[in-house]
Amino acid sequence: MVPRPQELEFFAGAPLGGVECEMDDDPGINAVGVGCQSISTTPSYIQTATLAANGGVRLCAAVPSEGALTNPCDLGNAGLNTPTFNVGKQVTVGPFRCQVLASEPHTAERLCKRRG
Repeated sequence: MVPRPQELEFFAGAPLGGVECEMDDDPGINAVGVGCQSISTTPSYIQTATLAANGGVRLCAAVPSEGALTNPCDLGNAGLNTPTFNVGKQVTVGPFRCQVLASEPHTAERLCKRRG
């Protein structure tokens, strides 16, 4: 039997280009949960959605001030060689399942849910 991953990071392909997610199920390393983030330059906005192990969701959306070096939603950078998954791809890490959907609106919180 192949062990399931305890951590996975991915980009969502078109039409959700620009959405990046990280799934974690290793309480010794990271918090258990899922975090997705997206950035748009036209119009300019950033957003994050975090799904906790208990099913709670935390959202942040902001319009960055022009010229300001602020990060109100605590965006991070994806790791090197992060894969891009196309519409229909479904992945599971611990109690979480994410699937790349071809639906509007293109918001991070629509990608993942807690199983069960």
